[in-house]
Amino acid sequence: MHAASLLKEPLPEEAVRVACLTLMLDESQANLDRVGGKPLSERILEMRGPKV
Repeated sequence: MHAASLLKEPLPEEAVRVACLTLMLDESQANLDRVGGKPLSERILEMRGPKV
């Protein structure tokens, strides 16, 4: 895709934003792991409730 000019390099502020979001996700998962909690994906499924 890059060779076909369908991709572009991220702007510096975009790269910083992505790095921050990734860090937040990693920290959240580490916090859950540390306290022995369920994986975040399982918690979200439980919060959604049963499928109708």
